[in-house]
Amino acid sequence: MNQGIKFAEVREIKNQILITVHYLVEAEKDDFWDSGSGELNEQVEESIKKRFPKKAKLKEKLYAQRYSLTHQIIDYPNANLMKCPICKRLITDKSKPRPIYRLDVAEELEGVMMCKSCAWEMAYDIKCGRSIESILEKYED
Repeated sequence: MNQGIKFAEVREIKNQILITVHYLVEAEKDDFWDSGSGELNEQVEESIKKRFPKKAKLKEKLYAQRYSLTHQIIDYPNANLMKCPICKRLITDKSKPRPIYRLDVAEELEGVMMCKSCAWEMAYDIKCGRSIESILEKYED
């Protein structure tokens, strides 16, 4: 056996797991953004830093490193923003201008825009002979 050959160190391959969490905040503009500077309100910023640290311990020797932290206004004039008539989640239509990519994608079912999940579930009811109107009636506020 050749003593001069060194074998490569066997390394365990680790998986990268991205955890994404979104919160929807309803607030007056000046409650979130500083009215003078337009920057993030100092108190809100401190609260966000405290609740969403750059590094979080999940268990012994397992840490999560913050990948991104974003905030944006989504209900601006002419926003590509709708609510699913079934589950009431916010959705966006990717086929129209200015989609909001962090929201669920809208899908059309019988002329009604709804989230993909509800469209998939309601498609069976349509196939069984129910009308879209009778389905929507059940979910009206």
